[in-house]
Amino acid sequence: MIIYKDAITNTARSGRISLQIPEHGIFARRELYETEEVPDEWLVRLRRYKYPAIGTEDGYLFLTRTGWNANKDKIEEAFSTAKFQRGTWQEFLQHVEYHFKRVEKSTLRRIKFLESKVNKMRNVMHVTLKEG
Repeated sequence: MIIYKDAITNTARSGRISLQIPEHGIFARRELYETEEVPDEWLVRLRRYKYPAIGTEDGYLFLTRTGWNANKDKIEEAFSTAKFQRGTWQEFLQHVEYHFKRVEKSTLRRIKFLESKVNKMRNVMHVTLKEG
């Protein structure tokens, strides 16, 4: 995926505790700003900050656990040099674990919801196919 250069550490550099990756119309402004390509598995779009956006759903860009592990040291360095830290590095680490647990829990809940919808559709189709 193509993102702005240093976007992964940008939020931490400003002293905020977040795994969200800023993106401001990157494809519209690609010629104006330096970009970099990072592995797709480092990033995920989360709908409502909770579960992955699928299909035509839109969401905000966040680091995955793989992306976090690959960039943790850079993020720590950026956060530790921020002029106005909004918390400590320990609080950042607590936020990270809370974030991943919340996303995992919300994702599993969403999967169960979608599976129940699929099962209902299968039951309707099964009945319709038998009758038809």
